[in-house]
Amino acid sequence: MTSVCMRLLIVEDNPDDAELLLRRLVRAGLDVESERVDNAPDLTRALDSSEWDAVLADYNLPGFGGLEAIRLVGERGVDIPLILVSGAIDVSTALAAVKAGARDFVFKDDTQRLPSVIEREVQEAAERRRRRAAEAERDRALAELREANTQLAAYAALADTDVRAATLGHIVESLLGRVAEAAHADGATMLFLEGNRLVSAGTVGATAALEPEVSLGDGLAGVVAAENVAHYIADVAHERPDLEVGFRGCGVRSTVGIPMHYAGRVSGVLRIDWCEPFEPPSWQMPLFELAADRCATVIENARVYEREHAIAQTLQQVLLSAPLDIPNLEVGQFYASATVDTLVGGDFYDVFQIAENRVAFSIGDVSGKGLDAARVTALIKNAIRALAVEHVSPDEVLGRSNRVVHLFVELEVFITCVYGVLDVLTGELEYASAGHPPPAVIGREGIRMLQTHGALLGPFPEASFPSATTVLAPGESLVLYTDGLTEAKSPDGEYFGEERLRTSLAALASSGAAPQKAAIDLYERVWRFSGGALRDDTAIVVLRPSLADGASQ
Repeated sequence: MTSVCMRLLIVEDNPDDAELLLRRLVRAGLDVESERVDNAPDLTRALDSSEWDAVLADYNLPGFGGLEAIRLVGERGVDIPLILVSGAIDVSTALAAVKAGARDFVFKDDTQRLPSVIEREVQEAAERRRRRAAEAERDRALAELREANTQLAAYAALADTDVRAATLGHIVESLLGRVAEAAHADGATMLFLEGNRLVSAGTVGATAALEPEVSLGDGLAGVVAAENVAHYIADVAHERPDLEVGFRGCGVRSTVGIPMHYAGRVSGVLRIDWCEPFEPPSWQMPLFELAADRCATVIENARVYEREHAIAQTLQQVLLSAPLDIPNLEVGQFYASATVDTLVGGDFYDVFQIAENRVAFSIGDVSGKGLDAARVTALIKNAIRALAVEHVSPDEVLGRSNRVVHLFVELEVFITCVYGVLDVLTGELEYASAGHPPPAVIGREGIRMLQTHGALLGPFPEASFPSATTVLAPGESLVLYTDGLTEAKSPDGEYFGEERLRTSLAALASSGAAPQKAAIDLYERVWRFSGGALRDDTAIVVLRPSLADGASQ
């Protein structure tokens, strides 16, 4: 047996018995350091003040027993093997003690195997500690991996931010809140690079007063942007006393600044702050860099959206125009985009006076969205206006517009349109259609659909668009609409269709609703049918001339 230095705590009231045990161990080649105690307070003190390889305990002591020693050792939460060494104990009692937590028992009159028992138990305890340490390290690594994956998912998801649903300021605040939450931070700030300065774009948490504006090279954010390198400060007070006053005022102890990149250049700085000392593990800095670049992409997308949205609003106002102050004519109008996209829809309508009592109108649909669709829509709308003022008939207006479209618009673009002229004093109406859904007349006598025949605008330069005429009676309204109404689908995939349109128009006719209310009511019927999920833009125009009874005779 090799000589092994061990620290043994001996619980024994008889000093001679304790000495005999030590001699046995020394003869067996063990190098022993020991302390003897014989009561519970001394055992507790010894356990708390020193580290021990094993505890040798007599079972029966005056006022203090082996089970009490087992309990006190177990309460320490440290794996110290306790071995019972007793002369007055039967086997069943010894087994009960082992069940209570003792590792083994040896009779005092047979201590020959005691050295090997001690060595075995000490080695097994060491192995258990190593195993527990390995398990703890494994659990720590798994927890770190789970945390890294959670943060990776959170930062990657920043790119999915819907830039259409909020202002730029709200988007910045949302991004910062998500970053701070994922990083378990107390605050975060985003600064945009504007020339040679960084300007705070938003902040969350405890960092509102920090670096609202800095020059390149100044402060933490300025240095990060100038050097294009992330900077981490574990303890602001000790590492950056020049920043300490401001950071201390916000309670910030640790901070990290990360450059934001878009299109290969620095576009700003993301700063994350902690009020308690924080040191990011090695895997976290690359994730912070991912978060910063994701934020930069979202911000740039939001800026593009804001620019496009402003253009879209201007274009939409141009393409959807119906003045409300035409003498002797009530005008109702309603337009709804199927999405919150910045892109302009292809629907258009126009109402304008061409003579004292004559009003021209057009409504149409251009396939596609965006600036290309807006360009085609503006072309058609302006062509119709230019031809209308020459007082040519509707069939000529659409015929000449068709040739313009054929010359200047790609063949893959589909265009439908209705154009007509209404005499607001007599109710006389002349109109023509280019493949557009038929207008409707509603009034006290019910409804009638104004059927016309005409091809789409553009594909055939010599196509004809025959005009038709009718007369509106007093109280009757002309209803114009785009195919977003009839092609709306229910959640079950069923089309709204012409039959439901007729039913809805009949209900409006019997209600006698004013044009604006009629336009809104018609749209709401379709919206409810679709479950609030219209897939196409919808335009509705309702015209009611102020005819006196007998005017249409």
